[in-house]
Amino acid sequence: GLYYIRNRLFTSTTYTHTEEQKIFLRSKDERVRQKIMGGFDCQTAVLKQTDKASCDARLSATKAFADALRKGDQSAKELFATDSEALTAILTNCGDKNSQDVCKASQELLETAAKTVNEHAVLNYVDGLIQAMDSSNRAGTIAGALDFISRLAETSPHGVSCNLVRLMPVVTGLVNDASSVVAEAARTTVEKVCHTIDNRDIEPFIDDMVAATIDHDKTDECVQKLASTTFVQTVTAAPLALISPILLLGFRARTTSTKRMCAVILNNMSKLVEDPEDAEPFLDKLLTSVEKASNEISDPEARTVCGKCTDQLKSIGERLADPKFVSKRPTESKLKELLGNEISQYEVIVLSSLILNKLEDYDFEEALKGKGKQYFEKLEKFYFEDDEEDEDDGDAEELANCRFTLAYGSKVLLHNTKLKIKRGYKYGLLGGNDSGKTTLMRAISKEQVEGFPPASELRTVFVEADIVGELSDLPCVDYILADERIKAAGITEETVEKMLLNVGFGEMQNGARNLVTFLSGGWRMKLALARAMCLNADILLMDEPTNHL
Repeated sequence: GLYYIRNRLFTSTTYTHTEEQKIFLRSKDERVRQKIMGGFDCQTAVLKQTDKASCDARLSATKAFADALRKGDQSAKELFATDSEALTAILTNCGDKNSQDVCKASQELLETAAKTVNEHAVLNYVDGLIQAMDSSNRAGTIAGALDFISRLAETSPHGVSCNLVRLMPVVTGLVNDASSVVAEAARTTVEKVCHTIDNRDIEPFIDDMVAATIDHDKTDECVQKLASTTFVQTVTAAPLALISPILLLGFRARTTSTKRMCAVILNNMSKLVEDPEDAEPFLDKLLTSVEKASNEISDPEARTVCGKCTDQLKSIGERLADPKFVSKRPTESKLKELLGNEISQYEVIVLSSLILNKLEDYDFEEALKGKGKQYFEKLEKFYFEDDEEDEDDGDAEELANCRFTLAYGSKVLLHNTKLKIKRGYKYGLLGGNDSGKTTLMRAISKEQVEGFPPASELRTVFVEADIVGELSDLPCVDYILADERIKAAGITEETVEKMLLNVGFGEMQNGARNLVTFLSGGWRMKLALARAMCLNADILLMDEPTNHL
């Protein structure tokens, strides 16, 4: 019977194709129903039917699809990820006017797909989702698309985040829709997709930005809160997709102070854009708004701020226009050039999302088991490697290798800076006054540098003559023993006294028992050095130690 039905489905001339599909999908034999996954064209054809007579067939096809996804059928997952027509049909069926059962089954299918299909397939959903959210569609279809995006924000945050540039304008345009169902779904979706943005600078303000996106009267309040933060994280397309519309509203505000704050925020953020292609979709509108605001403002200082912002935005445009600039946006042709023409359409979609999110080799392996690391190694040189060459440091043990951003107050000192330290080497920090040399060393010692190994893995001590006032009447030995780090390390009095003698305290009249309060600047530095040496640090951070020696 299975052979007969399958054969009749694809070869019969007696029945029409739709009738054959109905016979196929209405079969009570589970094996027959599961065979729907073997005929992708048949699957899409069934789902695309819109007439009332096809309701049963569409319901059966939808349930069969969901069953296959729940059971982990890889072919079903790849179909959903690659066949945009199938997604369009499912979204359309969420608003089917002929059958509530079809609507419910389609919604359940989308819920199942959000949980089971590769999160990096979201890249291929965007066109279908935007088409489904068009105002010409039924409310059920639009709400179904919004609900699917909300679920994806929870299960596939990376996939949603890297597509916010295209999704946000459409979703935010529906928050005040005439249909209460659509408006409510859109507001929920805006909130959820915004929380997929991975940027610690703006995370505390996401709720305020969502509120301003929905209610434009809250724009000024939101801008004021954003102006109070220091941006230090690398700015990518996702945070720009959320903040740019708010800044555009701010530049149209009546008050000079709001326009000035928008220019300050935009100027600071644009300095942190590492990939100019992330900012490209927003450049023209932002540049036009800043220039217009500058022309309307009478305050000379505020005009100067807008001028600096304009120059910064133009510098991003110049980077894009540079003939030497090479786009790192993944394309099917480039991926096939690097990996070979045998890679599938499904792999192209997943790899493109992984590259756009700048993920690591283990993420590649997780997304494409058995092939991910192999693909990453072939793609790494073009998409991920830095242009600069590392110096040959021999076989020395690597103590730290990280990339970080450092700020002091509202001033960005270092942005996306690479730091590599190897055992046995001495490194110098060179910079003018107030450039952040001491700030960097103190941040390292306090474990505030992102990516730097914690104290449990790498003992780092900042050597500074920081004499604590209430302890200054103690003898040198007792002063060091009172340090919390010395106590935690269980260092004995004998060890401390020996270390003090090693750095020269034996030359003094009372030796290591001399009171701290009587020490000169040079001896206080020696005291700090002895304390650091007692801790047997892997790394000594010394702030101008020769000043007093």
